[in-house]
Amino acid sequence: MRPSNRVTFALAAVVALVACRAGAQQRSHAAPDLVLVGGRVFTADARRPWAEALAIRRDRVVAVGTTSAVTALAGPATRRIALGGRVVIPGFDDAHVHLGAPLPGVAFQTGADPVPDPPLAQVLDSLSAVVHRTPAGTWLRTNIDAAMLDDPSARRAALDAVAPAHPVWLAANTGHGVILNSAALHALGIRDDAADPAGGFYEREGAPYPGRGQGRLTGLLHEYAGWNAAQRLRSRQPDSVLVAAFRRHAHQALRSGITSIQDMADELDPATTLRVLRLARLPIRVRVVPMPGTGAAGRHGDEWRVAMRDSAWRASASERLPTGAQIAATKWILDGTGIERLSLLRAPYADRPAWAGQVNFPADTLRALLEEALVAGEQPILHA
Repeated sequence: MRPSNRVTFALAAVVALVACRAGAQQRSHAAPDLVLVGGRVFTADARRPWAEALAIRRDRVVAVGTTSAVTALAGPATRRIALGGRVVIPGFDDAHVHLGAPLPGVAFQTGADPVPDPPLAQVLDSLSAVVHRTPAGTWLRTNIDAAMLDDPSARRAALDAVAPAHPVWLAANTGHGVILNSAALHALGIRDDAADPAGGFYEREGAPYPGRGQGRLTGLLHEYAGWNAAQRLRSRQPDSVLVAAFRRHAHQALRSGITSIQDMADELDPATTLRVLRLARLPIRVRVVPMPGTGAAGRHGDEWRVAMRDSAWRASASERLPTGAQIAATKWILDGTGIERLSLLRAPYADRPAWAGQVNFPADTLRALLEEALVAGEQPILHA
């Protein structure tokens, strides 16, 4: 570590500075592995919030106090870091991330100088350009403004006309709603007669946006229909790609002083998530919050329980997994945002007098979600 004079230290080895007392205290006779001296150490102890130095053995703070007192604890093998007045703080916790990997294929921008809300014509122009230089069958993807979901011409047919041999994925910038072409639907095994999954739906021809219908799929997937598809696509990638993505995220976090994360685990299927966590052996702590997918028959909450059983891991908030991860709670998404008009309102939308949004799950399912959490002793986590 070679920080500049303005860099704040965040300790990757420390989850919290616990039981800090005024003055250095040696908790055992063994010398510490690391001492940091000559700095400004935030202790989180109201009786003495600041100190000059601290000592660490393995993953625990064993002493905090003056530079002279902490230096006296060091042994021949102890590593010493002179802080030079720099600040040391406990590592930050990122309370909400989605640990996973980018979708496969080629990401493209809407022109050389993209605008915040590119119109459909600009998206299609950029798509056409990348089609001509990319082998057929390669996934092509970009983000679009969610307002484009309102445009009935921004659907499967328009994408097919430009990219008949490339699967195309247009993701709304709200995280709610994705538009696919025919090649993408085929690659994901989504047929025109596919039943809507619980908590989501496929838009169909002849149905007013964003309602359901009976006709041919337009290519717009909403809520769990879109997330199920994204999870399926990401999970098909090789473990080496996924492990590299997990490690890249962890190292970026450490550079920002983040030493623990809470992963809203919706990006990969449960078995893949647990396998990749085991393989990645991340240098940060991970609390996994399962976000189960759904199907036409209902919610897939059991898939996490099966994956944990097969991996010999239990769904316990207190159990430390071999990777340093924990699994606790379950998260469900109750509605979308106001931009795509899927957020449930108490009154109709101003431009849609007959539409007030909708909840992804009916009332009896919501009741079941809460009851299941209570029985399991878990914190219910609901995105609304």
